[in-house]
Amino acid sequence: MIIRIETKRIKTMTIIRLSLLIALVGILSACSNKENIEEPNNNSDKPREVAVNVQFQDYGEEEVINSRTGKQASLDTLFQEAKDLGNGITAVVTMHKDTVKPSPKTRAGGADEETCTLVVFKGSTVMGEVSGKTNRSGSFITGPSGNIVKLILPPDTYKLVCYNDKITRNGTKFTVKRDANLEDAYMGVNNNFELKPVAPGDPFEYQYASMSLSHVCSRVRFGIISYYDMAASDMTVSGQTSADMPKSSSFDITTEQWSTEEGDGDGYNWPYPAERCGVDEMASHYSNNYQLFLPSTQLSKLKVTFNSGNTYKRNLSGVTFNLQTNKKLELNGQYRVDLFLLYNFLYLYSDGSVGYPKEAKVAGGSKIPIAVVISQSQRLAIGLKALNRGCTFSESRSPYSSTEANHTDYTTVASAATDMNGYEWTYGNSINGFGVKAYNSNFPAFFECGKYTAPSYYIDENKNAVNTTIPLTNNLVGKKWHLGSLGEWTYAYRVLGQGTDSWNSTTDSQNVAWDAQFFYSAFRQMGFLNSYYTYTYNAIPTSTEYDFMHNWQLGFYEDHIEVRSHFKEWGYGFFPFIRY
Repeated sequence: MIIRIETKRIKTMTIIRLSLLIALVGILSACSNKENIEEPNNNSDKPREVAVNVQFQDYGEEEVINSRTGKQASLDTLFQEAKDLGNGITAVVTMHKDTVKPSPKTRAGGADEETCTLVVFKGSTVMGEVSGKTNRSGSFITGPSGNIVKLILPPDTYKLVCYNDKITRNGTKFTVKRDANLEDAYMGVNNNFELKPVAPGDPFEYQYASMSLSHVCSRVRFGIISYYDMAASDMTVSGQTSADMPKSSSFDITTEQWSTEEGDGDGYNWPYPAERCGVDEMASHYSNNYQLFLPSTQLSKLKVTFNSGNTYKRNLSGVTFNLQTNKKLELNGQYRVDLFLLYNFLYLYSDGSVGYPKEAKVAGGSKIPIAVVISQSQRLAIGLKALNRGCTFSESRSPYSSTEANHTDYTTVASAATDMNGYEWTYGNSINGFGVKAYNSNFPAFFECGKYTAPSYYIDENKNAVNTTIPLTNNLVGKKWHLGSLGEWTYAYRVLGQGTDSWNSTTDSQNVAWDAQFFYSAFRQMGFLNSYYTYTYNAIPTSTEYDFMHNWQLGFYEDHIEVRSHFKEWGYGFFPFIRY
């Protein structure tokens, strides 16, 4: 019984203790809930300090200070347009992003310090402003004692504008001038800076804003490219009217737009030295002289004027043209504008049409050139792509090279220069049972013409080779290429090579003056190199025969062509001809 009584007593005490413990937990829980209800966190409206960390962006880096979206600048900022200069030359104007890394600028006294101001806007109302020093390498804005300067603001969403002392502010307008300080003028905008409340337990009482400051101008250099020698030249870029080149520009924070404050700015000048190019090369002037353009400058209101210069034997002095593009110069942008000068040769395009270079894809047009026209009356063109140039590639090979194949021989330069039967010699039946030479591999040059259809590539507007099969359409369907005769070559000599001599020798050879560089420019400006050779590799076969063992050939030299009869087995590539 005692044991049982004690057991009953122990059980009773245990029950009492558990009841007291449960009651205590309930009281504590209620107190805790009461605290949560009665003691709200008041930090949501508590003002908070803001510190600013500044980074400086150089030209070409993709931060844009006036972007409404805050996105990076698009890399697709190129434009291209072909301008007829009115002197037999077309200028293909192309603007690229310039990828040359800017050289570090030496600052006065080697200083790496900037004076910057941060302005905080809510709408158009200034909520706060603070100024101080920062380093070009990037740092917080600091005061005279070196301490980080801060603004105290209630949590909210703000617009931040940070700029250096080369820019002035009047209310919501920020103005920069085209003066000696322009290249050192920097500004950055953060359209949506969220100042957050201090979170419970957050040890930091301040929040920092990171600002990227960019040049508030763009810098541009102009290059000139020609496929012919260029004399020393001088070029000016200016406004089409006196008001079109700004002297100062302003950025309004309320509209987020740049506008011209003052016009009447002077034009920019680019001088270039004379440039000599090789026979099948190009002359190019790439100026390292960058000029600075204010953000309100509109390309469509600028013009280019040549003050002096000469190329393709054409005078450039006084030539002027307007830029016609809606593309804009982005802030902090670095650009190269190239003027590709093309001579107005007539080209045969794959659709059967004939036109000037501006219609070609390489010039921003829509057509693919396949040949350069040498006679409109004869409807005769010479292929842009030379076949097997620089390789041993003769009119015929042994034993066929010592037997007559054509129906007619020409034994003097004067008589051979009248032979216009290249197509007949290529596709007509040969004598002595040789058949059609275009289909007989023992006549390599004729045979290659018979297989040829069109170039295997074209050059696009970005100057890239696009490998593709080029179909011939419209009136070119079914047309065939042939090995040019000596008479047909006289047209190429006069039209492409600027030759004026008559091929009138009564012997079996004659040297006639021409301009090989001019000749090759017709091919080069469409992207076809057709390497120039002299001496050993300088023998272009024609379809005109001299006698049973010799045909007429051409030796290309820089200042003359050697017209001669030579062994049929001798030859180093050729140009196919087409009658369109």
